[in-house]
Amino acid sequence: MQPTTSSALELAISTPRFQTYLEAASDDRPSALQLYLWNTRLAAAFLECISIFEVFLRNAIDVQLRRWNVQQVRPDGTPLTEEWLLEAGKPLNSHTASARRVATEHATKARSAREPFHPRKTAPITHDDVLAQLSLGTITRLLPTANVDDPSYKKRCVLWAQAVSHAFPHDAGDSDGSVLAARIHRVHRLRNRVAHAEPLLGVNVQARHRDMIRVIGTINPELQGWFASLSDLRDIAANRPVG
Repeated sequence: MQPTTSSALELAISTPRFQTYLEAASDDRPSALQLYLWNTRLAAAFLECISIFEVFLRNAIDVQLRRWNVQQVRPDGTPLTEEWLLEAGKPLNSHTASARRVATEHATKARSAREPFHPRKTAPITHDDVLAQLSLGTITRLLPTANVDDPSYKKRCVLWAQAVSHAFPHDAGDSDGSVLAARIHRVHRLRNRVAHAEPLLGVNVQARHRDMIRVIGTINPELQGWFASLSDLRDIAANRPVG
């Protein structure tokens, strides 16, 4: 690589960001660049896993909340539909109000951005449209928390006992969901690092991959092996350059 190209790359990456890789590579600039490129490949491999993990997790919980919601009633005594993202029962209604509003706004914008020839260009916004816009952060807030001072602590306990826990039928020995929630929270934090192109040099790749594999196993053990072999994440991690 020409020195001018190397300098241009450092400038494009930015000095503060590149400094992290320089320090890890003992100030060897070619090695630092290789480490940076390795980091982007690792991030891409993680993103592949996380995107599938997120869909499986979101849909498993959605199935149970749909079943739960039809058992709830409105103030006038009439039963609700399964579409909890459009009209939720207590305490799901207040616990997810902000997230449901934001997801609905995003679903509406996504509809507006559809091409004129799209078959659902003017179709009403459905539960599934809103579901597709839920963030992983919203999903984590449906899980139990050990913090009894959290304002949503009681709501989470109710939802876990009545609905959310049933999304993980193979989660033996974790009745309060604390182990499961910890794993999902770790993946969520990793997802944010990956999404913002942050350095992953200190990430325990095997442990975070294992978190995802184990959570998926609690949803459906038949998917666990398939997911574990899906990505080349382990190979990329094993071929980390110096640093």
